[in-house]
Amino acid sequence: MHFYYIDETGCNGRDLGQAEQPIFVSGGIILRDEGWNKTHVDYQNIIANYFGGQIPENFEFHTQDLFSPNGTGHFLNHPRERRNQLINDLLDLIATRKHHYYYFAIDKRSLDNYDTTQVRDRAYFDLKTPYLVAYDYLITSYEKYTKEKLGRSARALVIIDEKDAFIDEIEAVTHYRRFSGPQNKRVKWIVEFSYPVDSEKTQ
Repeated sequence: MHFYYIDETGCNGRDLGQAEQPIFVSGGIILRDEGWNKTHVDYQNIIANYFGGQIPENFEFHTQDLFSPNGTGHFLNHPRERRNQLINDLLDLIATRKHHYYYFAIDKRSLDNYDTTQVRDRAYFDLKTPYLVAYDYLITSYEKYTKEKLGRSARALVIIDEKDAFIDEIEAVTHYRRFSGPQNKRVKWIVEFSYPVDSEKTQ
């Protein structure tokens, strides 16, 4: 079993004109079930070492806190060089553990200007909502990756962050991709997906 995590940044719902967040990105890491525990332990050790041996209470990792000019949240006023080293240590962990990842980015202005009436076979969700466009794309990519790269016996579980604003639409996309779409395009290698969890519980 492989776990595919999906989280996002730059999400303003259906607002495509937000000047401060012009780019939407969704994606996440791919973990093998037999490798998850060691990766989680190594991740916690990196975070604990950064904070002097113990992870702060209620800690949740957000890159916006890490990359803010002066740091915010648990990283407030931490030297930039030290914060940069932390992200490098985490990226090294992913490389060392040989995990893969997928991401999908959308320029909101380009999407706003795009004539979606020419798009075929995507009437089951709103093509002007970045989150839903990315979600549908990632499901396609994860299905293809599982089938073609992991072997015919491989199966996957997709885990997404809680997204109250899109719950009904996510469920509709999920149902369509599994049961209602063309037979040859239905999801088969992802045995379960659209499982929303609080991101604090996946740290």
